[in-house]
Amino acid sequence: MKRGVKIGLAAAAVVASVAFIIYWNSPERVYRRELGQLHSYVYSGNDTRLYELLRHTQASGDWGQLERSVKDFYKDRFDSIDILKDLQNDEELGAALDAESLAANGPTFETIMEKLQKAGEKLKKAREQFEKVSSLDDAVAAFANELPDGFQEKFRSDIASEFKNQDEISDISDAFKMMQGLVDVYTEELQLLASNPKGWNTNDNKLTFTDKKLEKKYQDNLEKVKDVK
Repeated sequence: MKRGVKIGLAAAAVVASVAFIIYWNSPERVYRRELGQLHSYVYSGNDTRLYELLRHTQASGDWGQLERSVKDFYKDRFDSIDILKDLQNDEELGAALDAESLAANGPTFETIMEKLQKAGEKLKKAREQFEKVSSLDDAVAAFANELPDGFQEKFRSDIASEFKNQDEISDISDAFKMMQGLVDVYTEELQLLASNPKGWNTNDNKLTFTDKKLEKKYQDNLEKVKDVK
């Protein structure tokens, strides 16, 4: 092969390599890779890598603004759900009406009621945060309003899958309601017991009542969890 041909082919290869690098690192390609990683971590349940990904913006320009909007949407949504999960998994809250907990925290229950109060405040904020974005239109209004022309539709398209399973969204909303009901009813029950210290006891690691009216009120309160809105 002649030297000139060799040089020509080498130059073409360099140009092709440069073109590929430019293409691979274009803002749109960077954004698409980030979005693919995000969806992968979401569906695999890899929360550690997911939250690391959500903290950073890799694309630039308009695509970087779109990336930040998409990631802010996911972070906002997952933050609220994580608060719900943390409260659901809090064993001290869940056992607040167990006889052992009543014996340890009574008769005034100040410490556990303070914890329930703080849990209720966190839960209220998380529930409002989740429910303010109950539809795709809500998400666009909350996170994509400032995007450049044409990018709102890209945002809408790239998060649309999050709103396809309405049953899942409904289940999460119901979980918020049930947790709120637990916090409210447990607080009310502890206040009831604190106001009537002589009407109950925890002998043999079991809650029993010496006041039948108090017992009925206590049992009626527990039924309220079913009706929480």
